[in-house]
Amino acid sequence: MNYKGLLLLISFGIATAFCAPAYGQYVGSDTVKTYQKISKPPQQNSDSFSDRVNFGGNFGLSFGTITAIDISPLVVYRVSDKIQVGPGLTYIYYNYKQGRYNYTTTQFGGRFFGRYFILPDVFAHAEIEALNIGVQNADYRGRFTQVYPLLGGGYKQAFGNNGGVFVTALYNLNYQTNKSAYNSPFILRIGFLL
Repeated sequence: MNYKGLLLLISFGIATAFCAPAYGQYVGSDTVKTYQKISKPPQQNSDSFSDRVNFGGNFGLSFGTITAIDISPLVVYRVSDKIQVGPGLTYIYYNYKQGRYNYTTTQFGGRFFGRYFILPDVFAHAEIEALNIGVQNADYRGRFTQVYPLLGGGYKQAFGNNGGVFVTALYNLNYQTNKSAYNSPFILRIGFLL
């Protein structure tokens, strides 16, 4: 089964379903029995484009036997009060040192996500992420790209008008034990939005 194509189709379907405007109409009559449409398409929010765009991401540090530095900025566009979408970049430096053994690699790539707020602070999250991963072991030395469809949800602790801290729990639908940038199919992220 082609997971890349399936994930792309699902992500596109979710994004278009969330972004499609809905129009309703109500037809009434006056005393002369003439009908008129009394509803209008929803008013567009008066926010400018720059008011709808926020910046944030994830940043992680780990030192010791395993040193890891994760820098993952993202851009968030607020389509409506319930829908957010946007692209992001990922760069991870990884070093494992134990005795004489020293292994260093980098991972980099991009992602596109969509969030739908079920409640004011609780959201569903869908994401497609592609990472280029460096590998050095007895069987293989080089780089390969892996695509990860991620589904889950999370919680937003707001501060200010649009900012907040986001805790997101995701499940990797394309997890493979020996060919993954992640140690588990379950991913927990803590990020921020300014």
